[in-house]
Amino acid sequence: MDKTKVLSNMAGIVLTLVGTAAIAVGLGLIVAPDGDGFKLSVELLKNTPFRDYFIPGIVLLTVIGVGSLLAAIPAFKLHRFAGAATLLLGLALVLFIVAPSLLDWNRKRFIADFNDCWDCGDRLRSFDHGSGF
Repeated sequence: MDKTKVLSNMAGIVLTLVGTAAIAVGLGLIVAPDGDGFKLSVELLKNTPFRDYFIPGIVLLTVIGVGSLLAAIPAFKLHRFAGAATLLLGLALVLFIVAPSLLDWNRKRFIADFNDCWDCGDRLRSFDHGSGF
């Protein structure tokens, strides 16, 4: 099989999985915008322009979900715009994930989570592997 076809099919599969998951989570956030369905606290949104997860759910459903599924079509058909569509949706997903920290939303929480993760890594590296645990 041609390398281009394999890579294009892999991109199509990833886009389909991301799109399906984003649609499911987006619908969940729209139906229950208080975040209880995903154990999300509305407190996380206190420094954002959102009171609940309804608008982020709509963005997740439409831009990431439907957009990824639409971008999967040219990927599977080896269309010349498949690479650009995949790149565009990848950038949209990264922006959706990092937008809160870029806009200084929950900056303290982001830094605290990063520090906790860093500390955990230090503890794992210092773990005595000969102890049998």
